[in-house]
Amino acid sequence: MVIIKTMRIFELHFNPDSEQGNIFETFVHQPTNIYEKRGGYFFSAGELEKSIPENKHFLEKLNACIKKNYYSNIQHPEKSLSNTLKKANEYLAEQVKKENVHWLGNLNYAIAAIKNSELFFTKTGSMKALLIRAGEITDLSQSFNNQEIEPYPLRIFLSIITGKLAENDLILILNKNIYELFEKEEILKRFKNITELNEEKINQLIPSSLKNKKVSGFCLLVFLKNHEDKSKKIINKKNNDFKKLNFSDFFKRFSFKKKKLKIPNFLEKGILKKKFNKKKLILIFLLLFLIFVGYLFRQKEIQKNKQKTAYFQEQIIKAQELDTEEANIVLQELLTKTNDKNFIKEIEDILKNINNLEIVEPKLLLSFEQNLSDIIYINNQLYLFFPNKACNLQKECTEIEYKLVTPYLNSFLAFLSPEKISFANEIYSIPSFDFNFDQIYSYYSSLYFLDKNNCSILFYQNLGNLNWQKPIYWIKQNHPCNDLAIDGSIWVLKDNSVDLFYQKELIQSFPINTFPAVNKLSQIETNKDTNYLYFLDPENKRIIITNKKLEIIKQLQSEKFDQLKKIAINKNKMFIANKNKVYELELF
Repeated sequence: MVIIKTMRIFELHFNPDSEQGNIFETFVHQPTNIYEKRGGYFFSAGELEKSIPENKHFLEKLNACIKKNYYSNIQHPEKSLSNTLKKANEYLAEQVKKENVHWLGNLNYAIAAIKNSELFFTKTGSMKALLIRAGEITDLSQSFNNQEIEPYPLRIFLSIITGKLAENDLILILNKNIYELFEKEEILKRFKNITELNEEKINQLIPSSLKNKKVSGFCLLVFLKNHEDKSKKIINKKNNDFKKLNFSDFFKRFSFKKKKLKIPNFLEKGILKKKFNKKKLILIFLLLFLIFVGYLFRQKEIQKNKQKTAYFQEQIIKAQELDTEEANIVLQELLTKTNDKNFIKEIEDILKNINNLEIVEPKLLLSFEQNLSDIIYINNQLYLFFPNKACNLQKECTEIEYKLVTPYLNSFLAFLSPEKISFANEIYSIPSFDFNFDQIYSYYSSLYFLDKNNCSILFYQNLGNLNWQKPIYWIKQNHPCNDLAIDGSIWVLKDNSVDLFYQKELIQSFPINTFPAVNKLSQIETNKDTNYLYFLDPENKRIIITNKKLEIIKQLQSEKFDQLKKIAINKNKMFIANKNKVYELELF
């Protein structure tokens, strides 16, 4: 027997127009898709005392802000609600900045979420929340009695309480006026031992005489009731045999008796002796047999589709209970098993959310006639490189012949040949070596070169005064790689994974599991001053940001990233070289 939790929800409003200046509202949101089901049911209720006309829609706007943020990136209801309260506090602080301060001291607001028999609740002001269970009344709002608004920075919502719910639990969220009225009229006692709740029952419990009271406000009722989920039971049922049809039922279905074939008359007239009519009769029965067989196959196909739909729905729900890495594997595998456009869209939407994929609109900084070949940010200066020149943000350019460039000290260093480099418009010699110089990097004035074909790293130890020791192989592997980054350790980028080296030893290999799946990354960027790794994925028009455990922080995707070349970062910004344009993005 499959048991699930259901809720009956009632929004009771009392005399909404009886008190001038006070406005109140209740809001209930039932999950509309599988993604929202991760957050469960969402409730909020608010009262604004001594309201002014300009704040007529204040509660609606606050609820819209809260609900949008709650369902926007659901990981776990408690975490999502905590993040939502931060956004709500920011929204209210913004109202104060706009000189809308009339609500301060007059706002009473409660927020609740229920998922899998767990309650998550917070409130501010004089709101009351009660839990009635087995004849006992618990005041949930007492936990907030000693809390005060924090003014700097402004924080209205401060904490969350959580708890497990049971069958026949009743939750009441009331404004202060209605709570005091219910207490005075002893109405709360009437709710103590209920096992069923509907409109008729509510009318019995709350007398009509209350309509004549001048008190206004609301009571939001949430009643939890268990029942057997018959639909789910059918979906999970195994060995579903197809219904066997007898022939009499089958012929009736096709209305043969109305046709009146009059076979006896054919016999009397000797018509059956004619081969043509015999063949015609045989063809009719053959056609009927084929229709019957087709019907059976169609029923079988319908049953298969129902089972397949049930399977996909079950797998999608299960995947959303997993951590991001496991959910990625399960959901991406599901994508390979279906051609159903609705399922594909639903799965892709979930994958985009759990992988923090954002569609961004980068700011255009500069545009050139030539395509960019490299970009470097160092010492608060951005350098842009083309095949025969280097420019700054002011488009002041210097002619330079180079093969590779890297940040160095407070400027950049250019690799000219296996024997020569250039720094600050001066040419310097380096020890020659037979090596395929594909990329150059610097770390504490030492130089590293990468051969992409066999993933070899050549190391030049700095001796001071732009002198370097004879190079040695730092790492030598027998497979290709695409790029590397140095932050004290060395991160070696392959097509869809990263190897971490320290003191020439391989510490760990990290696969990059995300959605859309990675095929070939072209660049990795980091340094000792950041906690993040940045990856360039030209094929998917995106930039992937992870922490140094390779956990996805966010993904930035844009149609403008149609020919991604390189990125450069500082603490707060990212600069993107794309074809002949330079874009800028705020990071965090």
